[in-house]
Amino acid sequence: MSRLTLLTTKDCYLCVRARADLDAVARRTGVAWAEVDVADDPELAREYGDRLPVVLLDGREHGYWDVDVERLERDLGAGRAEESRLAGICLDSGQNSDEGYLPGEPIGSVQLGAAQRYGGVPDRTSGK
Repeated sequence: MSRLTLLTTKDCYLCVRARADLDAVARRTGVAWAEVDVADDPELAREYGDRLPVVLLDGREHGYWDVDVERLERDLGAGRAEESRLAGICLDSGQNSDEGYLPGEPIGSVQLGAAQRYGGVPDRTSGK
């Protein structure tokens, strides 16, 4: 699943601009994004339907109605730094995939958001 998810619905005029903003972020950062129509999932529609479009970063709400591109790019960079730090901790601790840790997996207990529970969302990258 992508680190970035854009929650949308049909006939959402703000979603057009949000898509363009996420395409620009994807070009600059190399981070792919996925789009989910909340009309296809009643749980997502209940949770987010009154404030579309919604940007999720790592399954958590990052913003709605518009994309704060500067903040999003900063937070994407901070996330990469944290992943590198955690990977270093795991390597230093002697853990490997045979002991249950797989690179890219969260370490410790994580509260899943509705978008993380929604599986099988295809990645969307710029130009596609």
